[in-house]
Amino acid sequence: MGIGWTRWAATTPSVCFQSASSLGVPDGNAGLQCATNPPANTAVLDPQVDWEQQKFLIAYTLLYLPENQQQWWLQQMNVWELGSDSDPGFANRLEFHDPTGKIYIAKTFGKETIFGKPVQKGIAARVLEYANELMDQAYVTTPGPDLDGDNKPDWFVPVFNDDGTPKVKYDEGVVAVEAIGPNIYEVTKEGCNEEDNSKCICSDNRACIKLSKYVELPFFFRQAMAAYGLADPSMRGIY
Repeated sequence: MGIGWTRWAATTPSVCFQSASSLGVPDGNAGLQCATNPPANTAVLDPQVDWEQQKFLIAYTLLYLPENQQQWWLQQMNVWELGSDSDPGFANRLEFHDPTGKIYIAKTFGKETIFGKPVQKGIAARVLEYANELMDQAYVTTPGPDLDGDNKPDWFVPVFNDDGTPKVKYDEGVVAVEAIGPNIYEVTKEGCNEEDNSKCICSDNRACIKLSKYVELPFFFRQAMAAYGLADPSMRGIY
């Protein structure tokens, strides 16, 4: 089947692979095998989208949006931070309670299905939605409200230890090892195992590491909106 790629040209994203009839055909769409869900027995080689792409996409979007003076995209990109900003007050919202103390809020605009997964349509809302997914994998949490009625919490609130640090979940995919002479042995880490996660730290959980990097996105949204003079006037410090 070879190497496939994500195709965004249609109304719904799809995964496309070359078929035998498409090889050597000048028309890049002729003979392609495309489906809205990846075929069986395939794996992601390169997600293609990460911080190095995201930061420039945000910056260039904000750079060229003022050309038509439309607010639709800006409304989807707004991120509020409680404490620094006043509460925006709308009910259709999604929050992200960063374990470091920040609480971000984005307006929701309904959902759409991409590759079989229902996700937020709003740009900032989808960013916070994924951040919440990572946080629930990384930390012990309590469920937030279910505002959209899908029987799932819309966000999560981290649980903290007595010393104020967030409780990190045990991740069975992270293995502790110890070198004894020329040999390396897998060992059980005291306080961070299947029965006890009281001493787990962020580096013991893959989702926690990923989240620690991903939280730069909502932060950069706010910084970029302020730098381009496009942030909501209610956001403190930019008017």
